[in-house]
Amino acid sequence: MLAFTLVIAQAILGGMTVLFRLPPQVSIAHAFMAQMFFCTAVVLAFVNTARWQSVWPYENDSRGLQWAALTLTSLFLVQLIFGATLRHYGAALAIPDFPWSFGRVIPDHWSFGIAVNFLHRTQGFVIAIFATFVAFRSTHLYTRDLFLVANAGLIIALVSVQILLGAMAIWGHKPVWITTAHLVNGALCLATSLLLTLQLMRMRFWAPK
Repeated sequence: MLAFTLVIAQAILGGMTVLFRLPPQVSIAHAFMAQMFFCTAVVLAFVNTARWQSVWPYENDSRGLQWAALTLTSLFLVQLIFGATLRHYGAALAIPDFPWSFGRVIPDHWSFGIAVNFLHRTQGFVIAIFATFVAFRSTHLYTRDLFLVANAGLIIALVSVQILLGAMAIWGHKPVWITTAHLVNGALCLATSLLLTLQLMRMRFWAPK
């Protein structure tokens, strides 16, 4: 029902973006709704797999790791909203250099575009740290679960690629193919983190009886 509702809402927002000639607020909402539907589709697909219904090893359960994974997924979602805001307000190159900001660690002047751009960059590094912690902790606790270990490794790979694509988009002044790849890879980061979160949360809240 949630997936159905999101599709209807997405269609309405898509129509509004055309009728009102791409207003940034509606376009950002449209982008956010797309990610929410994607997450819902990932959940629906995963909970209907044999893996979800099978018995997993539950030793070394870590509540802190589960909530860290949930926080990581939330950070990815917020990061995608920042990215949509940059695109639709034309602020992707508000800070034209990387990894510096106008040659400094912190910009020496501010505007709405610069603030959102700087937040997007800063949160990207926070996500990289969080993803590294979650991935290595998951690998350490659940070494025998090859699917979960592979999932954790994929997060590290995708986040690394995402940072590189973001840097290349700035250095190359937003070439279309790199910008598109950055958008697609961001959605994959979100989906992979969500999958890992579902597995870790299931170990505590939805374990088979």
